[in-house]
Amino acid sequence: MTGQRMTGQRTIGPAEAPSGRTIAQSAAWRFAEAAGGEGLALLVFVVMARLLVPEQFGVVALAGVVIAAAQVLLTSGLADAIVQGEEAGDRRITTAFWLNLGLALTLMLVVMAAAYPLSSLFAAPGLAPILIALAPILPIAAAAAVLQARFVRRLAFKPIALRVLGATAMGGMVGLGSAVAGAGVWALVGLQLTGAVTGLVVLTLADPWRPKLVFDGAAARSLGRFALPLMGTHLTRFAGKKLDLAILGLFVSTTSLGHYFLATRLIFALGMATHYTVATLTLPVLARLQDDRAALREAAGRTLWLTSALCLPTGLGLALVAEPLVPLVFGVPWQPSVLPLQILAAFGIVYALCLVAGQILVAAGRPALFFRLTLANTALFLALVAAAAPFGLAAVALAGGLANALILPVSIAALERTIGLGTAIREQLPIWVAAAVMTAAVLVVDLSIGQSLEPPLRLALVILTGILTYALSLYLLAASTLAALWASLGFGGGRPIGPAAETSRVS
Repeated sequence: MTGQRMTGQRTIGPAEAPSGRTIAQSAAWRFAEAAGGEGLALLVFVVMARLLVPEQFGVVALAGVVIAAAQVLLTSGLADAIVQGEEAGDRRITTAFWLNLGLALTLMLVVMAAAYPLSSLFAAPGLAPILIALAPILPIAAAAAVLQARFVRRLAFKPIALRVLGATAMGGMVGLGSAVAGAGVWALVGLQLTGAVTGLVVLTLADPWRPKLVFDGAAARSLGRFALPLMGTHLTRFAGKKLDLAILGLFVSTTSLGHYFLATRLIFALGMATHYTVATLTLPVLARLQDDRAALREAAGRTLWLTSALCLPTGLGLALVAEPLVPLVFGVPWQPSVLPLQILAAFGIVYALCLVAGQILVAAGRPALFFRLTLANTALFLALVAAAAPFGLAAVALAGGLANALILPVSIAALERTIGLGTAIREQLPIWVAAAVMTAAVLVVDLSIGQSLEPPLRLALVILTGILTYALSLYLLAASTLAALWASLGFGGGRPIGPAAETSRVS
């Protein structure tokens, strides 16, 4: 693409490839959103975990699965169509807004109607009123999704970061205040509702655009053709990463479900700081390169490399420190969360690579292929999790990890057929070697010194050991690749994304 398509309508954002500096600034704001937002959210979660009990988290987790499933349809599909499209005029965006809001209101009524039947299904009497109270989040999320898509299209991540930070801060204050006042499970409900409203207010203040009372049938059909496969893809992917909670809820108590929720919540926080940042940047950046296969191939290879470099050591690191971390930070009642957390963290790299590979396929114009892969992954996931659920939390965590591990080679093969990967997979070898060195160093230090220390000192020692050994090992094994990646972001006199990744020292 060489520029915007002229349609007589006001459009948003250029269609040309972004500069490395623009990408770096976008990444910085995404990191601020992930690190700041998730850091604050995690802090609130830690305090609330000490004020409330696992059972209360368990029942809200069940409600959260239902609300989040509906939100997937509202925050993907139409929003991605705005980001991906060659142009985004006022009529097209306004049509997307009203479509999304109408869908949200329908889903809100469906959730309210299903509240009591679901409460009976899961034998959780407190579930129904919580679902009804959380249902208004859906139209709020629908409006926010379209506004956010306008910013994502322009790689303007500052308002999005401010939205997350503001929503987390306001929701956290309401939740913590309610928990201290003795509101119990309703403190968690208040936190989510306040956060949703605050996020929409921040985006509204940051964007002067307002939807008009118009609806373009042609635009609606165009949006639907692009959005429906992506909605199906994201809903299927959601089932492949969240329905384990619902399936598990049929076999275990809400207290055990609360323990499993803590493990998944920590994995989510880790993902937000790593692969979610990469995946969010992938679609708008790589979509602008889809007409230049060589540039797309190089950028995709670097994206996969960066995903592994971030996610492999952090996932393994979390698995290694889970045992002292959970009881120290959350308290002894949360000890049963340790083993499922270790399993989920160890398999985290597999899920991250599958997700980013899918985003690359979407950016390359193959959303239907991504959907088929996601459908196969989800079917395998649900089958394995359903078989494992009667055996407890650890079995479910292992089943989910195996499902993702089995689909990863298929996803990589699909990328190879679509854009070609060249030496991209082989260039990841230094990352895996460095992660292995880190794991060995942490285990040696922990077994020889760490276990004789107090938990806070032990935790600090193993984290420091892991960071230093991984960073040094990766630098020694892949200094040229790191330099090329840094240059591609516009630093050190480098150029924007394009061909040029240097081969690492390990081949």
